[in-house]
Amino acid sequence: MELKDYQQEASEQLDRWLREMAEARVKSEEVARALAGIWDDVPLTVRDFPAEAWENLRANGYLPDTVQLRDTPYHNRTTDSGEPLPHACLKIPTGGGKTLMGAVAVERILANRVEQTGLVLWIVPTRAIYAQTRAALWNREHPYRQKLDLACGGRVKVMEKDDLINIDDVRNHLCLMLLMLPSAEQGLPADVP
Repeated sequence: MELKDYQQEASEQLDRWLREMAEARVKSEEVARALAGIWDDVPLTVRDFPAEAWENLRANGYLPDTVQLRDTPYHNRTTDSGEPLPHACLKIPTGGGKTLMGAVAVERILANRVEQTGLVLWIVPTRAIYAQTRAALWNREHPYRQKLDLACGGRVKVMEKDDLINIDDVRNHLCLMLLMLPSAEQGLPADVP
């Protein structure tokens, strides 16, 4: 499935982000080794490789040239243990292929990892999109599913909110947990599937 120009541009932006984050992470890990024993006491601003990657992209002119991005600092997020939690958002217009771009994003992220396994929360806004996405991801002949199967050696496991997750599934498969935003359901007509 060939990407449209804006989709290709968005995937190239994601690739840049992933490469820059990998480089910043290596530097952060070098600092961690140098500060062995006191790493937990080092402020997040020193350990925050995603923020460093964001600032490097900004400094080198790789962020889209909008006032919003140009003037917006990276929003730090951390895990419960205080480790930096990388995150990104691709903005795609209505009808622009967000499900395809989700599959492309997962593919690109896995290409930058040693393990092609893990857990992906695939969140959709409505019942109709949930049904469409579910059908596409469960169908091994669908291009989205094929792209994901290719990225992880055919070890895709599509799951829904009531499915049990165990650590062996996450270690051995690319687990896609399909979820729907509850707030998006408010106000939908009862006849929406």
